[in-house]
Amino acid sequence: WIIASWAPTVCSRVEDDGKTHFYLYFSNSGYGTGVLTATSPVGPWESPLDSSLVDAKTPGLGDCTVPFDPGVVIDDNGTGWIAFGAGKARIARLGKDMISFDSPFAVVPAPFHFEANELNIIGGKMVYTYNQDWSDKVGWKEKAELPTRCCMAYMLPGEDPLDTGAYRYQDIYLRNAGDDGFEYCNNHTHLHSYKGQDYIFYHAMYLQDYFDKPGGFRNVGVEKIQIDRENIVYHEAQATKKGVEQVAALN
Repeated sequence: WIIASWAPTVCSRVEDDGKTHFYLYFSNSGYGTGVLTATSPVGPWESPLDSSLVDAKTPGLGDCTVPFDPGVVIDDNGTGWIAFGAGKARIARLGKDMISFDSPFAVVPAPFHFEANELNIIGGKMVYTYNQDWSDKVGWKEKAELPTRCCMAYMLPGEDPLDTGAYRYQDIYLRNAGDDGFEYCNNHTHLHSYKGQDYIFYHAMYLQDYFDKPGGFRNVGVEKIQIDRENIVYHEAQATKKGVEQVAALN
């Protein structure tokens, strides 16, 4: 039933058997979201379900007809959450098994939503990030500055991520690589903290030029990003060809 694997996100936890269990959620092409499990990040990976975790046929999605690009996080209480969708976004609480749902699907009121959902826990609070669409944002109503085309933005849910009315739009934190002198392309980020430094992984297309292989082939870039973890403020990062410095030897 798996068509393809796009835009994966992974989380892990130690379970009753004493092992660390990994859960990898992926876009099953543009049709839906699947999940794989393992007890090692290098596998073997298995599919605990014989179908999508969620897809276009799942009841309760409303106008979220493209339930892909999953973002998953386990909060400080051990509860799993998943956000997904293109054009229209949804969020739900995962079951204790991490492969089922324990709540209805709630609307994420993300202005000019396109895709690339991600969830993170910072300072005990959930942060939702997403890719805004390619439009000129006509009718922009938020207090933050007018976003650029296909940029990355973040929102802060309330105490209950299922409470649609409690979401607050914050700002953009990464413009499209095209705004930094490269080709314009789809945008998708992943935040990771390593040895006290926050890093943002993102889409770009400069390697296709390097290899003289045009066609919209994307590569992954990485830059440092400064985050005020006390006040939960993302300071804008910038795409470069330099990237980041090596911080340790590879074992």
